[in-house]
Amino acid sequence: MRRMKQATLGVALTLSAWGCGESAPSNSGPASPPSAAAQSQAPATQAATPQSAPPVTSLDALFAAAKDCVKSGRVRRACSGFINLRRAVVARKADAHWRGALLLKAKGDTTEPATRMALMLISDGALAGASAEMVPILLPMIDDNSPLARSAALRALGPHGSDAAATKALALIADDASAQVREAAAWLLGRSGYAKHAKLSNPALLGALVNDTDPGVRRAAITALGALKPAKAVEPLISLLGDPQLGPNAAVQLGGFEQPAAYRAILSAIAKAKTGAPISPSLIAAIGRMRRSNTGFKADEVKAVFGDIKPFLEKSADASSRISLRLMARQLEAMAPAAPTSAAPKSAP
Repeated sequence: MRRMKQATLGVALTLSAWGCGESAPSNSGPASPPSAAAQSQAPATQAATPQSAPPVTSLDALFAAAKDCVKSGRVRRACSGFINLRRAVVARKADAHWRGALLLKAKGDTTEPATRMALMLISDGALAGASAEMVPILLPMIDDNSPLARSAALRALGPHGSDAAATKALALIADDASAQVREAAAWLLGRSGYAKHAKLSNPALLGALVNDTDPGVRRAAITALGALKPAKAVEPLISLLGDPQLGPNAAVQLGGFEQPAAYRAILSAIAKAKTGAPISPSLIAAIGRMRRSNTGFKADEVKAVFGDIKPFLEKSADASSRISLRLMARQLEAMAPAAPTSAAPKSAP
């Protein structure tokens, strides 16, 4: 069982008077107007005091108000209660008391709405800070017995480029029982701060792409490989172009490779529309990436293929064909030669 090592949190969890759990003091009546002397001092006081984060109410009260934003164990991000909670936490993310309270809630029972919301906030970056401060806090969470906590910690570590986090992610992507955790590990290894570990990450991500049975894990591996661009990923990605679940992701990522094989595979897949085969708009979108990154890109060749398939797409009534036609029009416009600028008329002598 993975258990969080509480001693390593390194956060002062003693809470301030009303920052985490107690109600804010309130005035029963309207505030009296400031005296003339106070008004005259206001500009100087404001100039001397740095602007603080907007005042927020009790963290406990915000969590209570957002409890209905969790349905069937899933946090609804667009729910107004959760939006208000997240805004408050982000506004006070530099406050150690609030940070400590959020971590305490994240260590609770993951069947409880408050715990799930706390972990979601940590996962999506609301718990922010310098790497030297955040990495020691987040690393122990990767050893928690809750898959939700492990995946939240991995995602929260994405911006920090931690060597220790990379080591843990490399182990988890291969053997963690939770697909949610394996997916988060794959996501982490593809972040720019972890590119220095590519020698180990590339084989691990290719293994997940080929061997993992969960589509979410494989999709995360595709995205990570598209960021790292190892040459060995090209053939496995090409083999997925016809996959209804993973093909669109593979096409978009292949568009960023400079390998000639990637270019030929995308163009060949687009040309299949002449046979009546449906094509994914992602193939057309991949052309845009290739136009910017692939040295073997030939605009005339692409235009010819677009011209061949256009009549077939125009006859099709499905939504993907209509989207593909619009994307083709944009690509053709981007490939059009720039109009020559007219020379400024010479001034009369």
